[in-house]
Amino acid sequence: MSHLLAVVGKDACQSGMFARLLARFERLSGCRIACRTERDWCTFAVTSPEFGASQALVIDPESGAFLAIIGAWVEVAGPGPASPERLLRRCLREPLTSVVRDIEGAFFLVFGDPRTHGVAMATDIVGSLHVFVRDVPGGLAICTSARALAALGAGALDPVGRRNFGPPASSSRIAACGRECESSAPGAS
Repeated sequence: MSHLLAVVGKDACQSGMFARLLARFERLSGCRIACRTERDWCTFAVTSPEFGASQALVIDPESGAFLAIIGAWVEVAGPGPASPERLLRRCLREPLTSVVRDIEGAFFLVFGDPRTHGVAMATDIVGSLHVFVRDVPGGLAICTSARALAALGAGALDPVGRRNFGPPASSSRIAACGRECESSAPGAS
């Protein structure tokens, strides 16, 4: 499986947050970055693909927009052969929901739009590849490794996510980003 790491937000990018995320990711996973792109408002990187997967980080030279995609995917609509470059051109013209409808397989993609300084993320309909998001000072960190995000520092587990993730457990068994959190009884809010 390929991995994706990102920091979005001008203040987060200027603070060196991506370098900290990258260092923790490489230390924990042993994977190395294959390609990356840096803007003043975001930094994205992907690792080399493993057997049966593909990765791409493509950049539009005119607009500066980029598309990062990981997984095993095919584009099932449109003329000509599928390519990450073609997906990026489509993302510049069409809503991401239209583009994603024409992709099959197990994938996760991120489209970075310099016109809005925003990113749009999408996964296959099943959500085969897990990608995690964490608030960081001045922005967001996105990574395929929850452990690398947790290693960025203390945080709190989202109470709704904790309740929906599984059965209640004792506070000694639930750790959120290095801090214990209280368990709630079934049905409690």
